[in-house]
Amino acid sequence: MSKFLALDLEAATSDFGNICEIGCAVFENGVEVWSYESLVCPIKKEWGKWQGWNLPYKLNDALRAPGFEQVWLEIMERAQGLPIVAHNAVQVERRHLLAAFDHIGKRGWGRDLEFVCSLEQARLAWPKLPKHGLKPLCRELNIDLDHHKALSDARACGEVMLRTGAPLI
Repeated sequence: MSKFLALDLEAATSDFGNICEIGCAVFENGVEVWSYESLVCPIKKEWGKWQGWNLPYKLNDALRAPGFEQVWLEIMERAQGLPIVAHNAVQVERRHLLAAFDHIGKRGWGRDLEFVCSLEQARLAWPKLPKHGLKPLCRELNIDLDHHKALSDARACGEVMLRTGAPLI
């Protein structure tokens, strides 16, 4: 595995595509070489109860942030064509990204994105662990994590992926 983008998204509500924070890190040959984080102005100007309890910022903070398109363009300047590694990639991050692309009329941006799931790889690498969520994995593997802070989650996801030893295909 030579180079990939580890990604984590936080959402303002349970609606897919209503992203309020993006964190990502590019790993090359096992080393983080670039990282980025930004709050994102959510498409729906709402805040879910879970978000109020778990995120370290409030809706008003996110409403002052740049829009999804602007943030994604900054990421793609550095990460175009890289596989995207995310925890629960297909069920969560991929669905959020595709919905966000739809909201801004850029569905084509998601057409060539390749997703690799660190959750699935962790289950293969450590089948005897009782839990494979990001928080329990980080605790088990002694990886620093400030959970639900997108950049911290992305970095942890990248580190989990590296430790699985799985190749990116």
